[in-house]
Amino acid sequence: MKSKPTLRSFFKKKEVEYGKETKLEKNDFLALLIAAASVFVPIILGFAIALGAFIWLFIQFGPAIALLISIIVVMVVTFIVKFVKKDEE
Repeated sequence: MKSKPTLRSFFKKKEVEYGKETKLEKNDFLALLIAAASVFVPIILGFAIALGAFIWLFIQFGPAIALLISIIVVMVVTFIVKFVKKDEE
């Protein structure tokens, strides 16, 4: 009967066999690219949208108001994220 792996077994140092290559199957590289894109594309888009919003605020209202609004938005988003994480626990 196979026992469940313990948490300690995940942190044990794995033996490295030098010169041994890991063979990828036919579509493994494509799957890795899709996974990387699904992680990085939303982050890059979010950064671009935030930068665009800050530039728009800067043009519309001037530097002081744009900075003030940006700080308020960051504080509100941080509060919401902490509130949601606290509810999950």
